[in-house]
Amino acid sequence: MLMILIFLINLIFVNATTYYVCDGGAICNSGDGVGWNTGLDSNDCLSKDNSCLTISQSLSKMSEGDTLIIGDGNYTGADNMIQHQAVPSGSVDSYSIVKAENDFMVIIDAEHIQGQNPCELEQRSYVILRGIECRRGGGYGWDQSGSPVRVHGSDHIKLIRMGAMDGREIFPNNPQDSSTFVISGSSYVLAEECYAYGWGHYTFVVYDSDYTIFRRCVGRQDIWGHGVGDTFSNYQSSYTEYQNCIAIDMDQPRHWHPGGVDALWGGFNINADSNNIFYRGCIAMNIQGTNGVTIKDPTGESHGANYNPCFRLGETGDTTFMENCACIGSIEGVMTYDAVEINSCSFIDINEDINPSFWDGEGISYVTNNRPVVSNSLFLNNEDNGVSGISSSSNYNGFFNNDNDYAGGSVEGSNDVYTDPELLYPVRIEDGSSYKRAGENEKDIGANIVKRYGVSGTLYGEENYNTLTN
Repeated sequence: MLMILIFLINLIFVNATTYYVCDGGAICNSGDGVGWNTGLDSNDCLSKDNSCLTISQSLSKMSEGDTLIIGDGNYTGADNMIQHQAVPSGSVDSYSIVKAENDFMVIIDAEHIQGQNPCELEQRSYVILRGIECRRGGGYGWDQSGSPVRVHGSDHIKLIRMGAMDGREIFPNNPQDSSTFVISGSSYVLAEECYAYGWGHYTFVVYDSDYTIFRRCVGRQDIWGHGVGDTFSNYQSSYTEYQNCIAIDMDQPRHWHPGGVDALWGGFNINADSNNIFYRGCIAMNIQGTNGVTIKDPTGESHGANYNPCFRLGETGDTTFMENCACIGSIEGVMTYDAVEINSCSFIDINEDINPSFWDGEGISYVTNNRPVVSNSLFLNNEDNGVSGISSSSNYNGFFNNDNDYAGGSVEGSNDVYTDPELLYPVRIEDGSSYKRAGENEKDIGANIVKRYGVSGTLYGEENYNTLTN
């Protein structure tokens, strides 16, 4: 019986096949690639020197658990899109894999051509996409086609080192723009070491999905064309982990065109009944307001952006956790709307816009519902208040050089600290600082974002999926 079992296991792995695609041998060989010939779709595609010419032809050859390796280059046209159900589902023991030979050296560009989606998985299971930058989707709607990276109705998906640029723009003629990197109607999806930038309603968004991890992802929202916008949006989704993610440089108001809504939702946003959300080791930096610039919607009507926080933790029906996070050099820190626990975070250089909103210049702002519980956190050089409206059970926090330390009914914690933390870096508490081991149970007061959360490749609930690693 044991020999039969070993034979069957070996048979599974023997049957897995690797295919190759290259649309230009010179380009495929120009970097770290070697041995490529320009492909032909009549080839068997089983080697670099006998590869397919188009991605669609190579995908059509794949079966469950197979691998496709894409040579370096820029792939365009309908025959080079990864979309709908083109990638076969794998299995728990054998994922189907589509990957660049060299991470970040493959670009799939839909050129905003209607009906072309560069990197899309629909109703797929056990699939890995790796190392591809996906550009300029060709549809409309922030959770529909048009997003350069889109996973819909799928489960057990791993997006590793994927890039996304420019959802479908709407300005000035279309009613909706697309987000840049979208996970919708799915479960157990991992986005690890991914990046997204350019045009997008939301830069990263998880919508109507559960058990999602964004791990070491970086987002920069450069152009925004409809309604509200933010960099990492958690929309009607529960059990989401954000681990060592960075939202940076939301600071180009001349390129914002709000469709009748005069607010941005900042670096990280929770919206619409999202429960059990965890932020670990995340950073929001240079998240700014309009700075006096008038912005106009597609009809020409002028608007201002009334707020744009590093973290907007609202409309959540259950607890949200922030651990070891930082907001740096932005106009607003955290806006809280419901049950939020904030531990070991730093809020540094929070400034006011030229036309400030009520919450500008504050490290933490309580808006409505339950007041946040804040502990072991640092508030430094904030132009208005360190904290406003936090829970009376908050304690072991540090304040230095804020206009006011407490506001909105906040009270001093019995173990709060008021000395200069003497930082060298905004994401680390130095040995010798008065904030070192000054917190609860000898924790540091303030963030130490120097290690990774989660073991690489793990999905939500797997062993060590959210532990602090070495």
